[in-house]
Amino acid sequence: MSDSAPQKTVLTQPLILLMAFITGVAVSNLYYIQPIQALVATTFHVTSGAVGTVAMLTQVGYALGLLLIVPFGDVMSRYQLILRMLGLSLLSLLAAYLAPNFIFFALTGLMIGLTSVVPQIIIPYAAVLAQPQKRGAVLGTILSGLLMGVLLSRSFSCTNYRSLSRC
Repeated sequence: MSDSAPQKTVLTQPLILLMAFITGVAVSNLYYIQPIQALVATTFHVTSGAVGTVAMLTQVGYALGLLLIVPFGDVMSRYQLILRMLGLSLLSLLAAYLAPNFIFFALTGLMIGLTSVVPQIIIPYAAVLAQPQKRGAVLGTILSGLLMGVLLSRSFSCTNYRSLSRC
């Protein structure tokens, strides 16, 4: 198994910050639906309970991704796996944006969750790439990006949809 890009990757500070940013953005995709559920219900003319299933399907997709996709990081190049998952995540988000009906939107929620496991691939990849004496600092920076993504996802969603009373 090759854990590096085509040549040995050197972890520079900008690359570490990029990895932290990507983990934050990827994990935040799991939570964007929650503060905008009322807007989604209005858009697709469904009940708020039905929209709750989209949030559930997103979490189910995430659990499936942890179970089925993350282990591939041990048998194939993590670099390639990260790129593929980010591409699929982009396609899933685009499909959700273009969803013609609620069923399709709900299925995209499942796919968004499935592809939001990128942080669980980036973190061990960074641990392998980091110099032993800097490993703690590198992982701390990347985990900070992950937690910022979790914490700021709701704020970011609410900022874009201030008219919702739940924000």
